[in-house]
Amino acid sequence: MVLAILMGPASSRAQETSSLDAQLSRVRLGALVYSLQLPDSPAVVPALPDLTRNGVYELPGGLLLELPLPVIWSGTLLPPGKHSLAIEVSSRSVVQLLARPLGGGPSLRIPVVRGILDRPGERILATLSAVEGAEGSQLVLRLQWGALLLACQGQRVAVERQQLGDWILDTYRFPAHFSPPVHCVIGVIESGTGDNHLRRLVFTTSADGLPRLRLEDPTRERIAAALDELVRSLRRSQIRLRRIEGGADAQAGEEDSLRRRIDLAMQQRIALDEKLAQLDAGEGVKVLLPSGAPGAGSPGLRVRMETSGSGAKLFVESARGSFQFLLTDSGS
Repeated sequence: MVLAILMGPASSRAQETSSLDAQLSRVRLGALVYSLQLPDSPAVVPALPDLTRNGVYELPGGLLLELPLPVIWSGTLLPPGKHSLAIEVSSRSVVQLLARPLGGGPSLRIPVVRGILDRPGERILATLSAVEGAEGSQLVLRLQWGALLLACQGQRVAVERQQLGDWILDTYRFPAHFSPPVHCVIGVIESGTGDNHLRRLVFTTSADGLPRLRLEDPTRERIAAALDELVRSLRRSQIRLRRIEGGADAQAGEEDSLRRRIDLAMQQRIALDEKLAQLDAGEGVKVLLPSGAPGAGSPGLRVRMETSGSGAKLFVESARGSFQFLLTDSGS
């Protein structure tokens, strides 16, 4: 059912997108591509919101950041995958970027350097670049909206592969000084047996302070990305319909076509929302508690596998302690 939902409006979305001025900024580092996209870049720059007022301000046309590996942006770790970005002003009038991971999990706040341009730009511009230095490549994200300029730097985190029998673990080489947040994506694990082969690994801390390991269905991100695209397409159709109802010129049958497209998109949106709720409520998540007594901790964050009589054990070691989680043969 979900597959049909994702594929249903593909042709209409392609026709709409072809007439839009989408911006895409890419950085290729080795075999990996990092990207920043304004899917529906407006031809006329909308007025900048009042950033002296607290709140979240969406970028006109949306702003998507896609990372093949984790990146630490000004001290904030963003996991791999797609992230929707917005501007947030805190209660202390601090301007930052608000990142919402499409793969699930809490929103993340990225500190930024704020500047004012001498002359407002003619377009909203979002760019991603790389700067080579003594410590390797640093990513630089810049957002220009009118006279406002926001920028931040990102430190890439490298991948580390471990294989143990049928198990394959792709985790990361976190910096020695890294302190994991309470919700931290630590890699993906795959088993050659069972029905559920691939799972995203999230190391979390509950309200009672007990560490947990979440094994999450990675299809959550694809469904969320499809929903994000569907919502943008729905918004474009609604804007066009309002203009026609206000007296704008229209092609023969265009108004009826837009109404049918909006009705279909609303039905698809409900179905995708329900599927995401099911995944987040437990259908796509398995939570593991630590087995055995915790060990001594150490700075940084390290993840490794060891053999076990019942399959394999995953060890997570940080300043909070060293914890082991028993993995089943199914990998689910």
